[in-house]
Amino acid sequence: MLYKFLIDILQYSLPSITAIALFYLTFKKDNYSYKKAMEKERIEKCYFPFYRFYFTGMLAKIPFSKLTTENREQFITLLTNNLYLLDVTSQALFSALYSAHVELIVAQKSNSDLAIYEHTLDVAFFELKQSIFAEYKHLLKKLGLPVPKS
Repeated sequence: MLYKFLIDILQYSLPSITAIALFYLTFKKDNYSYKKAMEKERIEKCYFPFYRFYFTGMLAKIPFSKLTTENREQFITLLTNNLYLLDVTSQALFSALYSAHVELIVAQKSNSDLAIYEHTLDVAFFELKQSIFAEYKHLLKKLGLPVPKS
């Protein structure tokens, strides 16, 4: 009698339990896939273009402040268009870089002493670069991609 009762309970509850388990596993898989897709998008649209611009623009050897205004603006536009893909630390540091860039442009137009403005811009760029490279390497590791040494 008890055996039949347990069989009846399983017979009616097993499909529901299976459906709930399947829903949960599908949700977890979709969530994981979405996170991986977002990480890949972050690399493709923001971090790799930054990395490429950094090395092809000779920023590894030339201070950011010594680039032409047009080249700095091209670089800042790249980051502005992809700001939503940066982590919060890099977003905050970008704000400082942008402010320093604008201050340098104003100083250039007013024929002020540029040394302090250039230094501020270079420091802001260095801090942003460090943050972006750290996040870039972290994302590459998470995705199992090769991590650059520099």
